[in-house]
Amino acid sequence: MRFSQVVNHQRTRQELSDGTEFTDERTDWSFSPLIAYALAGHWSIGVQGRAARARSQNQSLQLEISPAIEFSLFPYEEATRRSLTAYYEIGPVY
Repeated sequence: MRFSQVVNHQRTRQELSDGTEFTDERTDWSFSPLIAYALAGHWSIGVQGRAARARSQNQSLQLEISPAIEFSLFPYEEATRRSLTAYYEIGPVY
């Protein structure tokens, strides 16, 4: 299981040539959980989700949920010492 969260708050002030002041304030955020289950020594399946807001990309809300599959070149028992994985997910995004 993995959970990640990001919050970015940005405030920009500019003074225009006529003397008026312009302030642009944006708060972007995202939350992304991943739940995976190991099938065998090298294979895992799981579900990846995401909820986000990115005003800088004109997105007031982004939602997605996707099934995922992962292959590890090395056995998972060695994951604390070495890791090389291929991860693939596909699914709808709103």
